[in-house]
Amino acid sequence: MSRSNPENDYENKVRDYAAMGIPHYLLIDPRDGTGIVHSTPHYASREKFAFGDTITVGPWSVDTSVLRTYA
Repeated sequence: MSRSNPENDYENKVRDYAAMGIPHYLLIDPRDGTGIVHSTPHYASREKFAFGDTITVGPWSVDTSVLRTYA
């Protein structure tokens, strides 16, 4: 997540990465301790999560309890 321009991560990158055929985009927002897993096709699947959840990103399980918010 870009501190200076987080909207770019939520809009432009989501659009561009989906168009490039990147199958998964894990967006982590340390400002509020949340995130979104975008999945194919065209990121139609969007799973929101909060830090502390265990999430699935493709074939991987990710424990987000180790993630921290900005101080």
